[in-house]
Amino acid sequence: MKLLLIVPCKNRGEREFFDFRFVAEFIGMKRGFWGMPLAIPTVAALTPRGVDIRIVDENIEEIPFDCDCDLVGITVMTLQATRAYEIADEFRRRGKKVILGGVHVSMLQDEAAAHADSVFVGEAEGRWNEVIENFKNGSLKPLYLPATQEKPELSTSPVPRRDLLKNEFYVANLMQTSRGCPFDCDFCSVQDFLGSRMRYKSPAQVREEIHDIYRSAVHDNYIKQLFLTDDNLVGNRARIKEMLTEALIPMNREYDISGWTCQCSVNVGRDLELLQLMKEAGCQHIFIGFESLSPESLKGLSKGINKVEQYGEAINTIRSFGIDVIGSFILGNDADDASSFPRLVEFIHENSLLDNLINILVPFPGTQLFARMKAEGRIIHYDWSKFDLGHVVFRPKRMSIRELEEGYIWVHEQVYKLSNLYPKLRYRIWKPGRNRMSTALKFKFTARMLTYLSALDWDRNRFIFRIMPDVFNPNLDMQLSNVVNCMDHQDFARKLGARRKKIHLLPE
Repeated sequence: MKLLLIVPCKNRGEREFFDFRFVAEFIGMKRGFWGMPLAIPTVAALTPRGVDIRIVDENIEEIPFDCDCDLVGITVMTLQATRAYEIADEFRRRGKKVILGGVHVSMLQDEAAAHADSVFVGEAEGRWNEVIENFKNGSLKPLYLPATQEKPELSTSPVPRRDLLKNEFYVANLMQTSRGCPFDCDFCSVQDFLGSRMRYKSPAQVREEIHDIYRSAVHDNYIKQLFLTDDNLVGNRARIKEMLTEALIPMNREYDISGWTCQCSVNVGRDLELLQLMKEAGCQHIFIGFESLSPESLKGLSKGINKVEQYGEAINTIRSFGIDVIGSFILGNDADDASSFPRLVEFIHENSLLDNLINILVPFPGTQLFARMKAEGRIIHYDWSKFDLGHVVFRPKRMSIRELEEGYIWVHEQVYKLSNLYPKLRYRIWKPGRNRMSTALKFKFTARMLTYLSALDWDRNRFIFRIMPDVFNPNLDMQLSNVVNCMDHQDFARKLGARRKKIHLLPE
């Protein structure tokens, strides 16, 4: 039996903030993407031996519609759904059997069934074997539902098959140590899909997976970042302390995994003991969903754990441990009006936040937000490719559709001007200390930077010339990855700005 597993892209013509296409191009990758989502390599690991498996990620390669395969499996997030259905329809037209799974499919089973021979709802652990056996004996079911509401324990989850991936095309390695989230945020589908009860991999599983990453997915041509995809790494304090002391700290000593990123709730900024352990384990960035600067908006999002007046203190406390903060914010909440845009820009500048994920509110299927907006008739279309956190797909309450999209673009342009990013790098991110770069690397990096000078981009040109003395400064402990990331963010903002011409077509 030959199994083809596919990750569809959203839209190759549009950049996403964390796709890091600019970074990939800068470091010499012909085609590159941020990282491989874990669903497909995990399904591959759950597939019984004897099945010939091929994984295709459309973000870095073409879909092989003419390939010799028996069953096609496609994982679907909402922003991929339109493209996933196109791919599924084409394979079925060619006589192939197709099974669809993933969070979007699990929320909209009937919609997905129109494009597939089979629909798989929920998580794959303990259930995927049945699909393969059914297919082999000609009894593939049209719908696979979990037998119970109980979620599978992660002790049954294998190490994802990274050996089947084109690892050289990814900027980051993704790893998951837990599933579920105790916070029932209005805009999030994690609880519906993964449940409220936190489930964990053991420290031994985490150590084994890190060993696997360094065996199969790390290459000498550049250093990849490790990103822990857990929705809230610190959801259980006792557990994360065990994970840090028994897995991540020992692995940092063995492999030097320093530089990893994770997602945490803002209350991590009050736990000094935990932050010290995270520092020892090599954590470099914590991604925090601040979401909004409006208490009214936070209440509407069911984000009661967030207290706006504590944001600045949390950021400073985390930074005092040498860990930087990546902020996540949502624009277009029901309490937001046009004044929320300059307020957010001011907050980001005041707190010297270098990396920020700034999204437009999206009512994803399966969320309380989706159900409410649908009932109110506020969702303006169901083109799933636009449910990508960067387009307006609903009618805001206190501004027009055009104002929200224009404000989203304006915020990015202000936040990611390189003239605004440089002072944050120079005076908040980099520290006085020994410059550890070799002379050869300094000249190589500088030469690469000079290739990005452009008569049409004076903001970038000025940034490059300001950076050069820092590269050769023997008393500055700087990171070249920060420089490239800043240029990547500015590239994203500039491409967003090109959309401004279309905004006049949006309703007032």
